[in-house]
Formats: sequence, structure tokens, C-alpha cells
Amino acid sequence: MLKEGGSKYKRRRRRKRSEEVISEGTKRRPCGTPLCAAVILSLLSTASASISNDIHRGAKDEPRFGESIQNVTVAAGREARLSCIVDNLGTYRVGWLKVDSQTILTLQNRVVTHNARVTLTHDQHRTWNLHIRQVKESDSGCYMCQINTPIMQNQVGCIKVHVPPDIINEQTSSDTTVNEGESVTLRCVAEGLPRPEIKWKREDGRRITLRSPPRDVSKEVESVPGNNLTLESVSRKQMGAYLCIASNKVPPSISKRIIVNVNFSPVVKADNQLIGSPIGKNVEIECHVEAYPRAVNYWERDNGEMLLDGSVEEVQATRDSGHVPRYHEAGDTGLYKTRHGSVQVHLQQLTRQGRDQHPSVRDRGAHAKIHHGEPAPPLLHNATQQVRESYTDGPRLPEEHGRDRRRGGRDT
Repeated sequence: MLKEGGSKYKRRRRRKRSEEVISEGTKRRPCGTPLCAAVILSLLSTASASISNDIHRGAKDEPRFGESIQNVTVAAGREARLSCIVDNLGTYRVGWLKVDSQTILTLQNRVVTHNARVTLTHDQHRTWNLHIRQVKESDSGCYMCQINTPIMQNQVGCIKVHVPPDIINEQTSSDTTVNEGESVTLRCVAEGLPRPEIKWKREDGRRITLRSPPRDVSKEVESVPGNNLTLESVSRKQMGAYLCIASNKVPPSISKRIIVNVNFSPVVKADNQLIGSPIGKNVEIECHVEAYPRAVNYWERDNGEMLLDGSVEEVQATRDSGHVPRYHEAGDTGLYKTRHGSVQVHLQQLTRQGRDQHPSVRDRGAHAKIHHGEPAPPLLHNATQQVRESYTDGPRLPEEHGRDRRRGGRDT
């Protein structure tokens, strides 16, 4: 009980002393009047203005960025430059780093990266330029300019690298061979930034023939866009070199040459199927062969004899020629045909009809030839066609020829 009474007594004493302190403080600093409140508000306003001025003065003295960093687009192999403008740098420092890898490139006046293509320039410590020479695709990305203030300040600028097109050979078609009437698809794949556009053209400048099944409707176009070029029901006329051209407005454009070969059976044509010549003159028997792959051709007589020897003394195996009889002898007349038997040429002997009448024969005569290449024009002659180099009444021989005859010389 005594303890409890003593505790109550102590609490009452503490409360009384608090009241006395409050009362005396009120007597010393009375603030119950409007004048007192006005004084306090005035003091608070003055203090606030002082604090605001201090803050403004500190902010004005701190560094700040003059303007934003401009993004840059540059072609691969050129130089890229990002500019960071800082005002009131003072004793603070500026640094550049790459955002994605957080790699520090420069710090104040020093280049800290081991990349020799990176350099730094500045203008009176205000404009800080980051240079990257011979930029690569891997240099694309954003770069940060930092100021090491207590609360870090930074700006970001980005570099976009454009890469010229390049054809990926592993994914692109090479020279191809197809049978006539079949279909073939050529493919071309290219890389670059921006993504390249691809179009197809013929190397010889001719138009590309496109057919649409099942009605086999065809049209001819100058070029075909897209990675794939499909040729339906290929004909021999579509054989040749095609160009895959890739471009993305970053020079230079690039192209690849793809040759399409079309296999087809030989087609043989002759301009003249009936030839006449006097004995002793050179004769040319000519035909045109169209085939792929290159056909093996030769002339033969109607009895099956190949023209490799005998009176046909000169044999030519060049691309444009076959067998050439040097002299027309009596035994050379008759029927000649090609190996494939599709062309026959008849050689006849022509005689002079009068003593004073002379033939008009071309000096070059005619030779047995086989031509390979473009299709020959359609044959316009038939079995009743007359001899092209026929003997008719022609001009008399020159004076020299006449003098030879008076001397007893033989006619040529």
C-alpha cells in the first residue's frame, strides 16, 4: 500500500511541474496576439527565401547539358561521330560508355577502351565528340554521355550502321541444267542493312518469259522481284544467263550470274537443198544445227559413206564448220545428208551450154559446213526448188581470159 501511494504521489508531482513550466514559458514568450503571429510568419518567409536562394545558387553552378545528342546513321566503313554538349562542367568529369555492354570508352580526356578505332575530341571542355572510325555492324547501338555529379546526369545518342548488300552463295542457286518442258526455280539470298531487295533480269537484256499453269498463259517482263524465279515449262528460248541483283540503297549493289541450260534434241536446217556446180569448183554444203548439249555432226553420202577422206580432202572440226570438199570432181555428185538424217542436200554437175556462153559462178564456191547456234530461219524451198547458182547466159569473160583462150589455154 505504501508503495502504491508513493507512486501516485510521484505522478502528481511530475504533472504539476509540467504545468508550472508551461505557465512560465507563456509568461516569457506570449504569442496569443495577432501581432505575434505576423512576426512568426515573417520570419518563416525570410528563412524560406534564403533557403531557396541557396538552392538556386547551387543548381546554377552545377553542370548541365546544353542540348540533346543527335542520332547518327552511317554506312559501314565510314566514320561516326556523337557530340555531347556540357555547360558549367567545372571540376566535374565527362565520360562515354556503350549502353548495351556498359563498356567505358572514354573518361575526360583519356580513351580507356582498347578499340583503336575509338577517339575523343573536345572544344574547350564544352563539346565532347566521340569518334568511331571504319564503323562495323557491331558498332550499331546507343552510347551514353555521363557527368559525375552527386546525382549522375546522362544523355543517350544512337548510331545506326547501314551495310551494303552481299549475296550468300551457300543459299543461292548455281548454274543449272533442265530438260525442255520441265520447270526450274532459281533462288537468291542476300544480307545487309537495311534488308536488301532482290530482282531478276536476263543478262542479254531480253525479256523474261513467265508461264502460268495450267492453261500455260505466258507473258514477258523486264524483271521479276523476289528471292525466287520460277520458269514453268522451260523452252530452249529461255536458255541463257540470268542475273540476281540485290540492292538496299547503300552502294554498291551486287549481282550474281546464274546460267540456265536447256537440253533438247538436235534440230538441223539447210538454206539450200539443191546445189549445182561445174567440175573443178569448190562447193560449200551448209546446214545449221541447234542442240544442247552440243551434238556430234558429220556429213555422209547416200550410200552411208562418211565424208572423212577421198575427194573431200579438207575436214574442219571448228564450231561453225563441217566438211569442205576442195574440188568438185565427177564422183562427188549425188545426195549428201547429215548424221541425223534430217537434212539432205543434192549436189549436181552443171555443164556449159555453148562455146561463147560462160557461167556466172561465185568465186568462193560452196563448202560443206555445219553451223551451231541460234535457230535458222524456216526453210522456204521444196523438192522442186531450182538451183540457186544456176548457169544462165552471163557476161563474157574478161580480156585476159579471152587472150588465154586464143593461146590455147584451158577454160577455168
